[in-house]
Amino acid sequence: MISDADVVAFRDRGLLRLPAAADPAGLAAARTAVFEILSRAGLWTDGEGWTLTGAETPRWPALGKAPAAFKDRRLAAVLETLVPAGLIAGFDTLAGARMGTAGGLSRPQLLWTLPNAAAWSLPAIVWHTDVPRTPQAGCPGVQVFSFLSPVAPGAGGTLVAAGSHRLLNDEGELRSKGIKARLRALPPFARLMDPAHPDRPAAPGPLGEADGAPIEVVELTGAPGDLWLMDMRALHTAAPNASKAPRLMMTWRLLREG
Repeated sequence: MISDADVVAFRDRGLLRLPAAADPAGLAAARTAVFEILSRAGLWTDGEGWTLTGAETPRWPALGKAPAAFKDRRLAAVLETLVPAGLIAGFDTLAGARMGTAGGLSRPQLLWTLPNAAAWSLPAIVWHTDVPRTPQAGCPGVQVFSFLSPVAPGAGGTLVAAGSHRLLNDEGELRSKGIKARLRALPPFARLMDPAHPDRPAAPGPLGEADGAPIEVVELTGAPGDLWLMDMRALHTAAPNASKAPRLMMTWRLLREG
């Protein structure tokens, strides 16, 4: 399921979009389980859709409280079936190392953002990585993103600084705070993370080059069944949700083994 062109794109950008790549039966099971939880929480009504009248109205950067049942390990097992086994087998080729599911970080989880902004804006805050850079070269993990309901532009989809995985790979161990501080010294990231920068972009798109790597902010949008794969070295952040519906995505981190 992973082509040679996919490998080249993933290693170059640290990000790969795979339209309609989810397992159909797994997607159906996951949506059934998730929307049953939402229905019990009074947030969804079959035939009517979202029922948010009584829900909280957070303000960005608050994301809003998700139903407690979203953290149920039995739900995580259902969410795993979204990603075809044949695709997971191809992650080793993408990353150039064996990827596995050991450890708590490797359980699938839901990403939930209630409508929290009247208008969308490109965040300067909360850019981060989920794992540190280590002296061990190469991709530390592949992070999967999928959609349980449609996520349009401006509706809270995760933002990724594509190309950022190619930077700071020869500087020993660096944690997220140190990675962000060093990247911010480079012009593309200064534009991104300084809210007062005179040339700050207002929307996703190219930021310029840093040490020969083209950097682009990409908004993860899509429909149920679409997948995105991200090199876990890539800088990323949550985003405001200026739509009228919650952002409902799934993420799953598969980490390098050995």
